Amino acid sequence: MEVQVLSAAPSIFAQERMIVMDDFQMFQDVLTEREIFFENDTFRDGTQYFRIPQKIQNGGLVDVIIIFDEDYVKIVIVKIASTEDPEKRIALCELFNDLNQTYKFFKFHIDSDGDILLEGNLSTDLRDGDFQPEDLLAYIGAALNTLKNDYPKIMKVIWS
Repeated sequence: MEVQVLSAAPSIFAQERMIVMDDFQMFQDVLTEREIFFENDTFRDGTQYFRIPQKIQNGGLVDVIIIFDEDYVKIVIVKIASTEDPEKRIALCELFNDLNQTYKFFKFHIDSDGDILLEGNLSTDLRDGDFQPEDLLAYIGAALNTLKNDYPKIMKVIWS
């Protein structure tokens, strides 16, 4: 009996990785075409990401981190603000609980180091089963607008 080896067909995992890489490259091409400054790098686990620095109105620079996965793109806005004061952390958690009830697509939180983050996930197959870089740019814009609107509330707690 002869055994047939099906090595010509890529595995499902390889196919998913190729799709993620294609989406990543498509987004990079759009950023380059629109002359949006970005850096890309790779986490230790091999996951690639983009970092796009952005100026917040009446605030400092934040970084928008964009991480591609098989089913979604994760957006994390970092360097918003930070506090080590336990009372301010509690006040921020209360503020974020209130804010997060009004948002369906983004969530504020504070990590164990006291850094404030805004996170959201976007499905990569929103329209006709194909990734649309323009949808991702609009989603990033909405996240930045959310931050712009709530930044004064966050800083009021930090500065109090």
